[in-house]
Amino acid sequence: MGPISWLAERRQQRILAYVDGHLEEGEDVLYWVRARPAEGRAEGFAYLTNSRWVVFWQGSRPEAGSVRWDEIQAWGLAEEHSGSPVLGIEAGERSFYVELPAASHEVAGKVRDFLRCFAELAPRPGRRPRGRSHNFRLFDATGLVEVTPQRKSLARRTRMVIVTVAGAGLLGVGVVLLFLPGPGFLLVIGGLALLSTEFDWAKDGLSWAQDKYRSSRRRLGHRRPADPE
Repeated sequence: MGPISWLAERRQQRILAYVDGHLEEGEDVLYWVRARPAEGRAEGFAYLTNSRWVVFWQGSRPEAGSVRWDEIQAWGLAEEHSGSPVLGIEAGERSFYVELPAASHEVAGKVRDFLRCFAELAPRPGRRPRGRSHNFRLFDATGLVEVTPQRKSLARRTRMVIVTVAGAGLLGVGVVLLFLPGPGFLLVIGGLALLSTEFDWAKDGLSWAQDKYRSSRRRLGHRRPADPE
């Protein structure tokens, strides 16, 4: 297995680990995509399992929500929100309006497949979601679900190039310094933090690096000798 495949596998394992504690015995994740609230700044993932739909929000206070397939009463898709589709799901008094970012052609294809898989698993909706901020439409697994990548302006493309060069530089120097005395790990985190503003893989790498850094700090704290009386 090459290094790229190894990293991709570890990333997949980490993303699936977020939802492991919320799954029941015999429940398997069939598909996942990145997600964020249609109104809010959180980041997370939406998952499809053989039993239900699950969303997990990252942050200082992680939280998860889910709806079993047989509980869903209404669902639909809104496509006018910031260039990314919004999936609306309603089950009784619970409602979820989740944006599925599509920053590239590859991610747009994955979101399209996710929505088609959702339509195959969810019951046929009796009505559209009642979300006031979005114009939802019904769709099915056989219909064409259009998901196009978000268009980038010239200014956005220029920023992306600058971020890539600066972030990759910090990350490269940090990796070298990991083997020498110095703040190598902090530079790695800084490089990933910069790259995470443009790349999904960097967001996942940053989360992993921050967890490792906090874990190392806790271990060092436990090893410190007690202050002499």
